[in-house]
Amino acid sequence: MLTRKAHKPRRAAIVSSDMAVKTAWLYYVEGLTQEQIAEKLGVNRVKVMRMLAACTAEGVVVTTINAQAARQIELERALERRWNLDAAVVVPTPSGEEHLERAIGHAVALYLGEAMRMA
Repeated sequence: MLTRKAHKPRRAAIVSSDMAVKTAWLYYVEGLTQEQIAEKLGVNRVKVMRMLAACTAEGVVVTTINAQAARQIELERALERRWNLDAAVVVPTPSGEEHLERAIGHAVALYLGEAMRMA
């Protein structure tokens, strides 16, 4: 006797002129999970992952960090790459030269505290 598995009825896939862009929108703007997007679009999760990666690679999705420290981090990363450093710390320019040592001391203390906590 042959028995058939009951198949869950598949929802009709959402059609869009650009599925990759729709995938990125659902993920980054609407906050859906990759699994939810796969179900909504009628594709598997691996396909969703590939479309999201393609959107990033092709510049469709651009990540922007809106924080004052972003420029500082950018400079730190540039120093790390240029001088092959494990880490670099850039200190914001203090209001006056007399505050420079204090600013550097504060940055060193924060760095050492973080390094000790992660060790």
